Amino acid sequence: MIKKILCILLFTFLMAIPSMYHFDSRGIVLTAFVQSFSYSLLFLFLAKNIIFRVSIYTILYILFIIETFTFIFFGSRFDPNILSLILQTDFQEIKGFFHLYIFSFKSLIYFLMIILLYVFFLKTIVLSNFKIYSKRKYVNILSLLVIAGGIAIPIIPLPCQKGANTIQEVYTSIEFVNSSHRNLNEIESMMDDTKVYQSPKQEDAPIIVLIIGESFNRHHSNLYDYRLNTSPRLKKEKNLIVYNQVITPANVTHTNMRYLFTLESCNTDKADSSQYVLMPVVFKKAKYKVGYFDNQYTRSEGGVMDYSCGYFLNPKNINQNCFDYRNDQTFKYDGDFVEHYKRFFFYERKSLNIIHLMGQHLPAKMRYPDNFHFFNSSDIHRHDLDESQKTIVAEYDNATRYNDYVVQQIIDCFRHLNAVVIYLSDHGENIYDGKTLTLGRTFDHSNEKEAIENIYKIPFMVWCSDEFIANHPEKFDLLKSSSNQRFCSDDVPFLLFDLASINFNYSNDERNFISPKYQPHKTVIKHF
Repeated sequence: MIKKILCILLFTFLMAIPSMYHFDSRGIVLTAFVQSFSYSLLFLFLAKNIIFRVSIYTILYILFIIETFTFIFFGSRFDPNILSLILQTDFQEIKGFFHLYIFSFKSLIYFLMIILLYVFFLKTIVLSNFKIYSKRKYVNILSLLVIAGGIAIPIIPLPCQKGANTIQEVYTSIEFVNSSHRNLNEIESMMDDTKVYQSPKQEDAPIIVLIIGESFNRHHSNLYDYRLNTSPRLKKEKNLIVYNQVITPANVTHTNMRYLFTLESCNTDKADSSQYVLMPVVFKKAKYKVGYFDNQYTRSEGGVMDYSCGYFLNPKNINQNCFDYRNDQTFKYDGDFVEHYKRFFFYERKSLNIIHLMGQHLPAKMRYPDNFHFFNSSDIHRHDLDESQKTIVAEYDNATRYNDYVVQQIIDCFRHLNAVVIYLSDHGENIYDGKTLTLGRTFDHSNEKEAIENIYKIPFMVWCSDEFIANHPEKFDLLKSSSNQRFCSDDVPFLLFDLASINFNYSNDERNFISPKYQPHKTVIKHF
């Protein structure tokens, strides 16, 4: 009986422990353990002989070692980025990998330990004679219920982010890479299908700047009536239009990047080829200069298939058809990033600059330099929070104030040109707002008011230069009159096309929220 319990626990721990490597919430660990426990029962129910049991144990042990190795040496679980790195590796890189990692003293000690542990658990637990079936029927029924419940965790709505055991993590990574490659094939075919019918002359065209922020809870900005002055610079901008009813369809960056860079709508499950049309490709075909500046990842650092943000933009053919310039390094702070790369921004008319910031991504205290430490816990007048929670809120407010500085830093680059600057955040964060006092994002299937208000309702604003207003007064009036329009961020590409005066074969005024023909659509939130 003891050996049977130990075998179940051994299998469970091998599958579940990697979920603790990025300890974001107790829910991640708990759900991974419950699921792993149910898998262990299932495997042992099926293990009618020792050979099968040893085979299962060996597979689980190998997966555990792979995930542990990638975490120790690369700080990651076996995710799509690790898998894509393997797929991109050639023979010379494999030789270098073995020389650097496998034949190092640290690695040899590591592998010696795992071999000894493998043999120890194999001899003391796995090879023991026992039967998994109980003589008591109710024990078997209970075990089957646990198995069914654990396996069903991915589809059961839970009020927390769900963890993944080693089997689920590897399967998810393989399936994600496989489906992503299929998407890339569709995207490449649609580049030839994109036809521009109308584009302005260079002297008539504006400079368009799209700033994509990160993890911005709009309720922590005094642009949206927050008590503390976290947006002092933008608050003073006379040509700034702040939008009040904008929602994002997802709470993760890579999904929102897909909505911002393609024509995909969150409100349809139909097979629509326009979902593979890339927004930068349209601008390039309209003879716009397009620059992409990203402080979260680069194509050169992440490789052709970096799945952290915009994986679909990285293959050589797609990248060349989208951009005239991309950055090749990132900085700790957004302000330093902008200061370095502002000389590479496109300042001539008929250009598009896309700038993706680190923003207020948690932990917020890492997003601003010491000289922007403005708020302290004593400034957070919340009786429902303890001192450590108040400190975290203050740090987030400091990051928001720093983001305000960075956005104005970008605006200043274009202040005296014919330019329009659009800012939005990919999603928000819970910063102990609401009754549940949650920090970070929730990844459940709940549409509760707290999640909608703090994660899915995002800040959105448009700044226009004096020259842009003088040259395009009708556009400025349309922008102002739409500030209370309800819309979803997946429609932003159609705003960009309107501002750029581009007409092409997938133009759709029903998705352009400053157009009289705009049709607000339901925002279908994509849960993860």
